[in-house]
Amino acid sequence: MEYVILNFVVHIIFILIAFQGLSCIQWQKFCDVSKPYKIQILVMVLSIVLGAGCSKVFFELTIFNGL
Repeated sequence: MEYVILNFVVHIIFILIAFQGLSCIQWQKFCDVSKPYKIQILVMVLSIVLGAGCSKVFFELTIFNGL
């Protein structure tokens, strides 16, 4: 049970870190500015993908791998 809670918390932390990192990018240079909600959805989806991937790598490289 503790592993599930720890896994969830680490996923959320890495997703928030990825969101902060992706928020620094000026997406208006790459995407159409007339539809800002699409840019927001893109940033949210990318942060979830990057955060989940980074947390998986974190768990693979730490002692929590055997739990």
